[in-house]
Amino acid sequence: MSARTVATGESRGRSASRQEEPPAGAFARLRDPYCILIWKFSVDDDHAERFIELCDQSAELVREQPKCLFQRLRRDRQEFHVHVGLEDSYGVLTHVVTFSDMLKRSAAMARFCGLEIYGSGPELALLRDPLAPFSPLFIEHDDAVPI
Repeated sequence: MSARTVATGESRGRSASRQEEPPAGAFARLRDPYCILIWKFSVDDDHAERFIELCDQSAELVREQPKCLFQRLRRDRQEFHVHVGLEDSYGVLTHVVTFSDMLKRSAAMARFCGLEIYGSGPELALLRDPLAPFSPLFIEHDDAVPI
């Protein structure tokens, strides 16, 4: 996917997201057990700005989570992906509780298309049952960062 980071300001000539890129070397700090979630949405052009604003509001709450490493929004036409890095499966479960409000609020403007969860085998095993309602794709990583 040739994704554009919304934070680069490619949406109507202005910065569409206040999300900061992870600092240089942030990925080098990732150690097991870490998890990366990718929430996928389809958003019509006429709702894109509202959806980006909603993601900005959600990001403020997500950043306050103690186990959150980063969150960023990527856009490729009508596809939006929210990438969230978390320290472990407990961080994932805490994040899902916070992010579920965003999912409810986005229902009128976006279609939820799926969830990918990258993590180590033991961390993913802890997440399978509680996250089953989202029908996620679980992807076990080795030492590679999937982004």
